[in-house]
Amino acid sequence: MSLQGLVFDSIALKEILVTFKGDDKTPEKKYILSEANEEAVVKYKDARMAAAKIDASGDGTDIRVVGFNAFNDIEPLLVSLCLYEDYEYKGESRRKLVPLATILKWKPKIVRSLYDWIIENSDIEEEATATLEKQAEMIQEKIKKAKAIEESAKKEPNATLDTST
Repeated sequence: MSLQGLVFDSIALKEILVTFKGDDKTPEKKYILSEANEEAVVKYKDARMAAAKIDASGDGTDIRVVGFNAFNDIEPLLVSLCLYEDYEYKGESRRKLVPLATILKWKPKIVRSLYDWIIENSDIEEEATATLEKQAEMIQEKIKKAKAIEESAKKEPNATLDTST
């Protein structure tokens, strides 16, 4: 039996420089935009799931995403998890994330452009949709099992109802 390993080119994330040109009131500002790391992807997916409005109409076996609540927060959230600012501390160069509150003050077209770059370079948009579909399938299976147990309990009046899975 031959053992083969996984080989990756690099674990380094793609980065680009983002520059906001200054004017009379504000100086030029530079940021580093990075592709999403695993922490950013997890938080982004969690926010998408929290925003998903799920419909389990009829008998509950047909579950689908029918809309979203508070969906507009998701794009600036992802940007805030991928946009860094360099700064000096005691002569040492450091990097910190730009706070969401700061990003929410920017023009929407700027935030959208940064978000689009992250999505194009991080391969997470499709994963988020697939995750929603997989979770909907799992919920449908649980509903089917619960309904089968309920039907069985109706046929046997002395049986106890146990819906734990």
